[in-house]
Amino acid sequence: AIESRLGIRFEIVHKETWADTLAAFNRGEIDALSALGATDELASTMRFTTPYIQVANGIIVRNDEPYIETLGDMASGKRLAIVQGYGSNLRAATEHPQLVAIPAATVSDALSDVSLRRADVAVVPLASAYWVAQNRGLSNLRVASHFDESEPCLSMALQPALEDLLPTLNRALSDISTTEQLAMRARWTPVQPTRHFNQTQLAIAALACVLLFLLLGELVAEVFERPDQANHVLDLGLDRREMGHARLLLTYRPQRA
Repeated sequence: AIESRLGIRFEIVHKETWADTLAAFNRGEIDALSALGATDELASTMRFTTPYIQVANGIIVRNDEPYIETLGDMASGKRLAIVQGYGSNLRAATEHPQLVAIPAATVSDALSDVSLRRADVAVVPLASAYWVAQNRGLSNLRVASHFDESEPCLSMALQPALEDLLPTLNRALSDISTTEQLAMRARWTPVQPTRHFNQTQLAIAALACVLLFLLLGELVAEVFERPDQANHVLDLGLDRREMGHARLLLTYRPQRA
């Protein structure tokens, strides 16, 4: 899409690891990086376009791992696979010292470590996680939750010598429609976090069911105690607006003749 808008052909350069990619960029072997979070540290060696897409970092665990929403829910001593060069990984290890850091060279290595029980959790971009899981057949993994409260905004990064291209690139990126952005997100991150009910949510659901049955019992008893108005309709609805939260809708009204 960007190539057609600019009339420029991009040559894709493949590297084994993210650390190798950054090293090649710093040596001047790569002119641009397609999607990167801008930081003050990187701004000294790179020039960033305006952000053009949001891609979340996911907390990846095995399917048999207990319910968690954050890394803080994981027990002390659990092993966190750390991908070298990923800022989110360094932040995860720093913010959650109860976890044991297990170094991994690539996202693929980190997810394989979790799949093969050499690690218990990894924090990686969901786009990368989906691609690796599909291509390596890692079917025993799931996305437990998003790592960040808000999805990071990613930009293109250029060599400082190519700074004059920023206005042109920004115009092309701003021309990407909302529909195209949604299509990219759907293609890159089609798998969303798998939500499970924790013990508190299960207890609330059980209490709601008990109250519902008690209320139903009272309404049925009222109908039988009032035979002159026996034709009534009982409407019951369950509105699930968000996983883990439910609202019960109960109405009782006379049946019209």
